[in-house]
Amino acid sequence: MKSRFLSFLLVILSFKNFGQTNIRLVKDINQNQKSSSISYLCSYNNSVYFRANTPEYGEEVWKSDGTENGTVLLKDIRVGADGSSPHSFLVANGYLYFLADNKIWKSDGTENGTIIIVNTSSDNICLVGNNIYYLGYNYQTGEELWKLNLINNTTSLVKDINAGISYSYIAGLQNIDGTLYFSANDGIHGYEPWKSDGTESGTIMIKDINVGSSSSFDEWQN
Repeated sequence: MKSRFLSFLLVILSFKNFGQTNIRLVKDINQNQKSSSISYLCSYNNSVYFRANTPEYGEEVWKSDGTENGTVLLKDIRVGADGSSPHSFLVANGYLYFLADNKIWKSDGTENGTIIIVNTSSDNICLVGNNIYYLGYNYQTGEELWKLNLINNTTSLVKDINAGISYSYIAGLQNIDGTLYFSANDGIHGYEPWKSDGTESGTIMIKDINVGSSSSFDEWQN
């Protein structure tokens, strides 16, 4: 038997008169007596987009307008039961962006309008201004910091932090007051905090906290 909380796969809170709250099940997405493990909820165009798990599709993108009939699979990105494990949803310039199956996707809320933008191994993507930052790869620089320009839909390398084909192992992309912050290893200073304004010259190590080639990663991340 499903637990009460797990059976509430998607819940709508409707505020009534006198401050009363009506809680109701919208849809039992996974009907095999298990939870659909809903996560990464994001509001876009009067609907909620989220990741849900079913035996038929695995972890894929779903959307809901708050009704049972309007709670549907957006797209079976990795066809079959394996699932594409979508996450890191964000809304920018009238579209929904997210990570799934090692790619950045862009969606207008329809199946046909949900398309691949670029390949990436990023754990997360980060919106700063009109750019989405992610980890990109080419054979000359290895895996480094890239950006997707949402105005002209172009991608470009921001900086080859660990010069050459070595990776800089960027992680933890965060927008703080309009500046991108992250951790990276330039091959000289170990893992240290970095920031970027989106330009090569403006992408710099903030401080070599653990001086030398040793990393301060655990120190400043925690």
